[in-house]
Amino acid sequence: MQNGGSGLKRRHVEFLTIGGTIGGGLFLGVGQGIHAAGPAMIFAFLVAGAAVSVVARCLTKMALAAGGRVTFVRTTRLNLGRRAAFVGGWSYWACAILTCMTELAGAGTLIRAWFPSIPSSWIVGLPALLSLTLLNRLQVRRFGEIEFWMALLKIATCLMVIALGLLAMVRPATSGAAIGNLWSDAGVLPHGWHGLLLALPVAVFAFGGSELVGLAAADADEPARAAKGLLSRITAIYVGVTVALLVVMPWRDVPVADSPFVVFLRHFGLPGAAPIMAVVLLSAVLSSGNSCLYGATRVLASLADEGLAPVRLGRRNRRGAPASAVTMSSCFVLIAAMLGLLAPARLFALLLAASAMTGLINWGIFIVAHLCLIRRMVRPVGAGPVLSWPSWGVLLLIALTIGVMAGDPGMRPALLDVAALFGVLTTVAFVLIAPDDVAAGLGPGPASSGWLKRAIRRACHTARVGPF
Repeated sequence: MQNGGSGLKRRHVEFLTIGGTIGGGLFLGVGQGIHAAGPAMIFAFLVAGAAVSVVARCLTKMALAAGGRVTFVRTTRLNLGRRAAFVGGWSYWACAILTCMTELAGAGTLIRAWFPSIPSSWIVGLPALLSLTLLNRLQVRRFGEIEFWMALLKIATCLMVIALGLLAMVRPATSGAAIGNLWSDAGVLPHGWHGLLLALPVAVFAFGGSELVGLAAADADEPARAAKGLLSRITAIYVGVTVALLVVMPWRDVPVADSPFVVFLRHFGLPGAAPIMAVVLLSAVLSSGNSCLYGATRVLASLADEGLAPVRLGRRNRRGAPASAVTMSSCFVLIAAMLGLLAPARLFALLLAASAMTGLINWGIFIVAHLCLIRRMVRPVGAGPVLSWPSWGVLLLIALTIGVMAGDPGMRPALLDVAALFGVLTTVAFVLIAPDDVAAGLGPGPASSGWLKRAIRRACHTARVGPF
């Protein structure tokens, strides 16, 4: 936590969340979703945006119930217990590490496209990782200021695309655009409801990283106002960009292998469209990787604060940054990158799908924790029940999205990877983590000193007396 005046400003929180949310998934992946659902991709973004807003609202309410500036590891422990917080926190950390590695590999691939003589993308990725590590060790406000300008380029590009789309609708005769593209080719649902279901994973993944609003708010000067209305603005950007793309070109012409944004800018005859988008994409992946590393380090430090990780990982340097957590997270990004170089491309894609599923399950953990909080809340006599149907609706959407992915033979192995990850974490949690009384109230977490020694003693005790 930062002292007053040294934390993130509201604009820092907003752009840090945008930096973690709007990344290569929008600039490259939106074409895949449009081909799966056609114009119905607009509705997929609206559904995903509404779901993420519910998740963010649940995190906010739990944070306020716990006293304000707390992370979701703390709120999960308070509402579901230390074991659930252990599983959720470490799985989120692993997901953030893999995502950061992917973004850095993407940055290296973009540079190699400009300089084909570079033998490996990680010759570029390693200096980028070192730079992001140093950035995350800065004072949180300086870090937020740098991320602000990195994310600003992405937002400006999206707003430019939306503005050009509006111009095309106003002057369709000169631009060749047609608003009828939204329904003229086989209707709004060209592939039926099945196509919309196939687009849901793409839409949900596009909002991955939006939970950073909860992590960044814990570092903010004004946590209660840190991200008010932020997710609705991100949803508006996604919907606006998708509408602009579809108005300018029919959904069947939207490219999948190339960035739709490059084709869009070429349609308006803008010179140097490909180099412009290359710079934007490079900024996008670096900003997203920077935000992911921030999320990983803050979760790791929060785990240490709650006694669920070695105490050293929770220590802050003189700038207020969790330096040990930054170093450990960066080292694991490097290890994951080395393993990624050894793995075939198909396996690498499966690991990406597994990280996305892990993020969905973590959203489910947040929702369940909030439902438990609602159940324990003491309401005045005569007060009506607290509406929880939006939370149950999001749980249904998460289950539906994972079911759609599991039905894809190419993604089914990723589901087994996720099951194995959560199986290992759950086993470790039940062996090493002592249970606590969730209903005991919102008191402070257990002291984290001697975490490893206590864990070893508990493991030895379990081996002697059997499982509890």
